[in-house]
Amino acid sequence: MFICIEFIRSFIDKKKLLTEEYIETTFKLFTKNENKNMSPIEFKTILGINVNFSEKMWDSIIKEIDINGDGQIEYSEFKEMMMKFLD
Repeated sequence: MFICIEFIRSFIDKKKLLTEEYIETTFKLFTKNENKNMSPIEFKTILGINVNFSEKMWDSIIKEIDINGDGQIEYSEFKEMMMKFLD
């Protein structure tokens, strides 16, 4: 299954997939609270499916994404994370 996923990923045009519209839509799907930010719990729930990271690893990931250190992932932070995939 992993090989199949990697094979498909190799054919995806990331520049077309990671447009402002798609990134914004994805972020809105992930956020469920009223302040329009993604909590670390929401982030873990969505991306943690079938992932057995330690709490220390999750904290490290969140800290890297949460640039301003307020404990929430704002749209601008999420977008910056997603844009790194274009490199």
